[in-house]
Amino acid sequence: MISIEISLDNNSRVYAIDCHGHAEMAGDGEYDLVCASVSIIVQSAYLGIKEHLHREVDFHRASGDFQMMLQDEPDELTETIFRTMILGVENVALQYPGVVRITKVGGE
Repeated sequence: MISIEISLDNNSRVYAIDCHGHAEMAGDGEYDLVCASVSIIVQSAYLGIKEHLHREVDFHRASGDFQMMLQDEPDELTETIFRTMILGVENVALQYPGVVRITKVGGE
C-alpha cells in the first residue's frame, strides 16, 4: 500500500508531504502503473515548487519513500501546486481503493 500523509499548518495550508510504500500491483518484471502515477504526481509538485516558484524545500527520495517540506511558510502559489497534487493522488486512490491511502494531519 502507498501511504501519503499531508501536513497542514494552522491555516490549513499544506507545508509537507510524506509518501511511503509500494502499490504492489504489478508482477515480477512488470511496470507498476499505480506506483508510477503517484510518483510522477508527487515529484511534479516538488519540481513545480522548487524550479518554477524557486522555493526552498527539504526533500528525501528513495525507492518507495518520498518526503518534502517547505522551508518557508506556505503561500497561495505553493498551495495551488500542493492542492493540484492532492487532486491527482486522490483520483488515483479512487481508481485503486485500498492501494493508496491519503491522510491529512493538522490544520483547523
